[in-house]
Order: sequence, then C-alpha cells, then structure tokens
Amino acid sequence: VFGFAYMMARRIAHPIETLSALITRVSEGDLTVDVSTNFPDDEVGQLADALRGMVDQNRKLTRQIKKGVKVLASSASEISSTTSQLASIATETAAAVTETATTVEEIKQTAQVASETAQQVSDGQQTTVQISQQGKAATEDTVSGMTRIKSQMDSIAESIIMLNEQSQ
Repeated sequence: VFGFAYMMARRIAHPIETLSALITRVSEGDLTVDVSTNFPDDEVGQLADALRGMVDQNRKLTRQIKKGVKVLASSASEISSTTSQLASIATETAAAVTETATTVEEIKQTAQVASETAQQVSDGQQTTVQISQQGKAATEDTVSGMTRIKSQMDSIAESIIMLNEQSQ
C-alpha cells in the first residue's frame, strides 16, 4: 500500500514539479520553453494549457514589440536625417541672410556716396550758375561800355569830319 501511495503521490507531484519549473523559467523571461501536452486532463493539465496560452501570447507580444522597435528605430533614423537636413538648410539660410545684410549695407554705403557726389555736383552746378550769371552781367556791362564807346567814337568821327570840312 505504501508503494501504491508513493506512486500516486509521485504521479501527482511530478507534473506539478515540471509545471512549476516551466513557470519559473517563464517568470525569468525565457519564452523558449516548450509546454508540452503531456500533462494529465485534470487541474494540472488546465494550468499547463493556461501556461502554454500565456507563453504563446507573450511570444506574439514580443514579436510585435520587436516590430514596433524596428519601426521606431527607422522613424528615429528618418527624423535624425530630416533634422540634419533642416540644420543644414538653416545654416545655409543664415549664411544667405548674412550675405544679404552685407549687400544691403554695401548698397547703403554706395547710395550714401552717390548722394554725397550728387550734392557736390549740385553745389558745383550752383557755383557754375553764379559764375555764369556774373559772366553774363560782365558781358552785358562790356557790351554796354562798347556801345557807349562806339557812340563816343561816332561822335568823335563826326567832329573830325566837321573839322575837316571846316578846315577846307
């Protein structure tokens, strides 16, 4: 009787020990365990079926997570590449803005020089106008003086002719 009881206890305890060892491996993250169907059709077998379902579900979740991680890694790589491109574009834009600002400053300086030159030309033109007006006035005075001299010369010539006629 003792041998029979031992065999019965062993028959009940062995599947529980096996199932316990499998559960321990799964709890440590080992999803490679093989939960076979060699368990009896009792409560222990039901626990084994539940463990098998749990391991299968965890394997599926692990595969999905790996796929998600790959997608995230790819997305992160694309984001990094896009960020690098944007940084390069921003650098180019900053250089263009700097160049534009420099060009605007050069145009401003050129406009200032042109304005100063135009002012000098205007001042020179005003001086020329004043000199021309003075020259015109002097010419008019000269013409007026010449006209008086001509008139006096005509008068002298007439006097000489009269004197000449009288002396003859």
